[in-house]
Amino acid sequence: VHPGKMNFKVVHEALTHLNGKDGSIDWKIIGPMDPQGNPHHVKLLQELDDPWIEFTGRVNNLNNKEFQRQLAGMTAMVLPFRNKTGSNGTAPSRSSLQIAWAFGLPVVASSPIDDEPDLIDGENCLLVDEEDSTAWSVALERILNDRALREKLRKGSLVAARRFGWDRLAEEHTRIYETISN
Repeated sequence: VHPGKMNFKVVHEALTHLNGKDGSIDWKIIGPMDPQGNPHHVKLLQELDDPWIEFTGRVNNLNNKEFQRQLAGMTAMVLPFRNKTGSNGTAPSRSSLQIAWAFGLPVVASSPIDDEPDLIDGENCLLVDEEDSTAWSVALERILNDRALREKLRKGSLVAARRFGWDRLAEEHTRIYETISN
């Protein structure tokens, strides 16, 4: 949970717009929070103080059954990565994206700066302009209201997860070792 890494403001604007219609959306922000030691966290907690926002704190154990239950019950994962110098923005190497894919979650993420062939807009994610709250709102509303799109993105997430899973990595390492030994 770092403002330099994530653009929370644009997602907050988008969700505020959507929640204005019926107030039924909850936003869980997962990550470490240290308001006593981090002035960015204090500011973030002040800016995002709506009753429909929950800061869950750090999750140290992805095998935690309660955390897995919460993830499985989510409608979508929102990844508003900042695309700036020194940051790779949205990329398949991001652990939060890998977790979303592993749980088959539809993903809405900032469009990456560089071409990322593993991010397929409309297949395993919806990519939006990092700074455009209207684009975030439209993408989130599509996921909320279009069951077929949600299912397509869920299936695409699981396919993407298999490409980066341990089984495929083990196969690739075996192939490389066999190539070297020949």
